[in-house]
Amino acid sequence: MEFRLLGTFEVRDEERVLDVGPRLRQLTLAALLLEANRPVRVERLMSLLWDGEPPSTARNSLHGHISRLRRLLADAPGVSLRTHGAAYALHVDPADVDALRFRALTERARDVPDEPGAALLRQALGLWRGDMLTGLADDRVRRQLCTVWAESRMTAYERCLDAELRLGRHDRLLGELTELACDHPTRERFTAQLLIALYRSGRPGDAIAAYRRAKTVLAQEFGLEPGTELQGLAMAVLRADPELAAPACSFETASTAFGPPQVIPRQLTVDTVHFTGREESLARLDAVLGGGAGRCAVVSGTAGVGKTALVVHWAHGVASRFPDGQLYADLRGWSTDAPLTASEVLVRFLRALGIPSAQIPVLGDEQAALYRSLLADRRVLIILDNARSAEQIRPLLPGSPHCAVAVTSRTDLHDLVAFDDAVPIGLQLLEPDAALTLLSRIVGPDRVESQPAEAADLARLCAWLPLALRTAAGRLATRPSHTIGRLVAELGGDTTLSGLAPPGEPLSTLRDAFDLSYAGLDPAVRAAFRKLGLAPGPDFPLNAAAALWGVPEETGESVLAALLSAHLVHRPTPGRYGLHDLLHDYARERAHAEENPEQRQEALARLLDWYLRHADAAVRELFPGFLRLPSTAAGSTARPAVFAKEADARAWLEAEAPSIVASIQYTSAHGPLEAAWQLADALRGFFWLHGRYTDWLTAARAGLHAACTAGDERAQAVMHHGLGHACRQLAQYPEALEHLTKALRIHRRFDWREGEAITLGNLGMVHAEQGRLTLAIDHHLRAKALHRETGARASEAIALNNLGDAYRALGDTDAALRHHRASWDMSHKAGFRQSEVQAAIGLAATHLHEGQVTEALDRVHDAVTAARSAGFLPLEGRALTVLGQAHRSRGAPREARLYWQQALDIFTGLNSPEAHQLRSYLGLPDA
Repeated sequence: MEFRLLGTFEVRDEERVLDVGPRLRQLTLAALLLEANRPVRVERLMSLLWDGEPPSTARNSLHGHISRLRRLLADAPGVSLRTHGAAYALHVDPADVDALRFRALTERARDVPDEPGAALLRQALGLWRGDMLTGLADDRVRRQLCTVWAESRMTAYERCLDAELRLGRHDRLLGELTELACDHPTRERFTAQLLIALYRSGRPGDAIAAYRRAKTVLAQEFGLEPGTELQGLAMAVLRADPELAAPACSFETASTAFGPPQVIPRQLTVDTVHFTGREESLARLDAVLGGGAGRCAVVSGTAGVGKTALVVHWAHGVASRFPDGQLYADLRGWSTDAPLTASEVLVRFLRALGIPSAQIPVLGDEQAALYRSLLADRRVLIILDNARSAEQIRPLLPGSPHCAVAVTSRTDLHDLVAFDDAVPIGLQLLEPDAALTLLSRIVGPDRVESQPAEAADLARLCAWLPLALRTAAGRLATRPSHTIGRLVAELGGDTTLSGLAPPGEPLSTLRDAFDLSYAGLDPAVRAAFRKLGLAPGPDFPLNAAAALWGVPEETGESVLAALLSAHLVHRPTPGRYGLHDLLHDYARERAHAEENPEQRQEALARLLDWYLRHADAAVRELFPGFLRLPSTAAGSTARPAVFAKEADARAWLEAEAPSIVASIQYTSAHGPLEAAWQLADALRGFFWLHGRYTDWLTAARAGLHAACTAGDERAQAVMHHGLGHACRQLAQYPEALEHLTKALRIHRRFDWREGEAITLGNLGMVHAEQGRLTLAIDHHLRAKALHRETGARASEAIALNNLGDAYRALGDTDAALRHHRASWDMSHKAGFRQSEVQAAIGLAATHLHEGQVTEALDRVHDAVTAARSAGFLPLEGRALTVLGQAHRSRGAPREARLYWQQALDIFTGLNSPEAHQLRSYLGLPDA
């Protein structure tokens, strides 16, 4: 995990920006990061978050932000947020925080000579992306937190420019110094450095003019006179003081040891038309290579992601920094032609540098030695495109500290990183906004703006891959009468790859590129890659891949490492892997072409069995007593899944839910049908208590379709019940009644009394929410009796709580309190977390109904904490709603609004109809 403070505040996991939450939570994290590994007192944090006197709820609010941050950072290696008495400390590796890296680099630069020192300072300054905490903190907070860092930045600039002036680089610093002196007129050191640079560049008149401008600005805007040092420097320029002369041995003016006249190659290929986005990658290249310093960067990524375009575009922008030339070679590492050897490239480069063919040595090591000699005192940019291996690159690395090397490859060239100090830069897919911008630039903004939804669909079908986007946009640009929607329809079949083939050609350029990457894999890795095309979900962990492949996890880990290195899979978050959509299409094509149906079915069955075993174990850990169909996981011959604690089970479900839903949809359409309803049934409690209503409806409908196709009435009843339950949560009462009534009818026909009981309970909830309270109580009483008869204690506790809610709505608070207490006692003794939280909310609401505000607050605070720690979002929202009502009753409207706003955020995020009630409490218009 990477924390970025030097500019817009960001928390990154791989290449993904994480959603930290609202502004105050972001500011809390930023303040802890700036004091990383040291305790920060609660009072200090509160003074930063609230101007003036903090509200009475400030401590609770801060505690809530800390709890959410702990949850966000829980899986980050080496990161922990600890409590130290009345203080919090964020323990983190300083290398993961850009501000701390900046500080370390500037400190290292103090102890080294000018050449490496300037390179370190340039690297440190390259970490800055703008002013600190922009848009996050107000001026008061920024003065407290950012002033010292802004001063350190300016000091680093001054030290760096001093060193580079001593190295004789005055002519290259003129533009930068002019800007710095203009932007920071009171920092006279910048003006002094500008005078020196202008004088050494043969422009003493311009130096005096710069001094006079600075003097005027200081007098008119600040009422100051230039300092004695700057005045003395201006006098030295006027009298052409010899002390101001440039160093005699700067590398720019030193002659080379080799005899032939210096030839300046300009080999950059044409810059990419319509180059779009990639600001961060360009900044990263600039930070690594922009100052020369003998660095090598390896830009790696999947086929078609735009590696060459990125490097060439960046190179055109910085060409002036490399006045001795730019060398370029396509190494053909991923081409149908034979790759170039290092010796072949060296011969080409030596000729470009002015060495006649007859004088070029025959042996490769002698060629490399001559190449390094020629570049020893030059500032040259070398681009090595399309590399296959580190062996192709090593002889082409110059020894000069002034040159820079940019390598592109479909693999990460880890040997070059490990042993040659190359810096890896992974290139990911375009961001959706950048993909749309690219389409606009090629086909015209009017076409994209008139069809925004279709344009977004086209970008998604192209997997945000630049090569695919350019191919699709090219087809549109040459067919002005075709709409974007028409092309989307053409590409919307089983595979997008075929649709991206140019007219009249059997294969697309994109598929050709994928073929070359695929052919370069070992046979076992190729087999593993194509089987990944069978996995329905968007991503997967290591053990899921190992299950799909039928191999031990240790073997799976080495296979994934090979696929990662080849950029045929990516790692969206730590511990998870995936294929972008077009590669997924390609892998599925290869699987259908090279695996027989039995092999494909066996692989998918292994993956589905892994999902079902783990889902079964997770829901048993989290929702004990939750009624489900008998699971086929019980009959699996594989090792049973076990979760050591609730947090592990919850994290697994959160991570795997999208893939399980995709698997339910896939198996509902293609089989095995039983997997669809078994998985949908397994996740019902998770979908309900974690507010995943959209996923719930999708899974239940797909499961019902599978059950109907198979003719399994027992499964149909359970899927009808799940759909009815989900529809009730969304206040879709007619549909809820229809599904629940069908479920009840089937349960009774099969005499499945457990199923009949929970369906009666949900029917009772539907009747209660529609005001039919007597009918609701009748259903809940029958449900309670059946639960008692079958021994379903957890379900009985829920039925008791439901009765309490109905009696309170009917006005019988004594009966309500009696049933809520019975529910809470039963749940607390048995450890039923869900019904315990529900009973606490019911007790709080009933106490509040009786005007017992203190008792209500005691109960509901516990309910909020318990629901939040368990991740029960809907219950947390309901508890916060009651908490707000309690504060309103005690005459604290500000605190009431605070808790209602938190509840509204939850219900809005869940797309729950309960948000309507919260908006009315807050006086907000309905959405």
